[in-house]
Amino acid sequence: MSRENPDFEGIRDRIKELRKSKELSQEMFGKRIGLRRQDIHAIETGSRQPGLTVLYRLVVEYETSMDWIVLGIK
Repeated sequence: MSRENPDFEGIRDRIKELRKSKELSQEMFGKRIGLRRQDIHAIETGSRQPGLTVLYRLVVEYETSMDWIVLGIK
């Protein structure tokens, strides 16, 4: 992965994995970080890329690391 080509497929897969590990619907998962169900669906299917603000909200709300979401490093 390079700076020019972030691994958005990996990011979306890890976001979906995080949501499922919390046993939350897209609606409930998004609500906790200020997004609509449609936004979460778009991120998980790859039609929308999450911005830094969304990634930060995920890290804070779901107590995970930015390294894991972005790079897959635990």
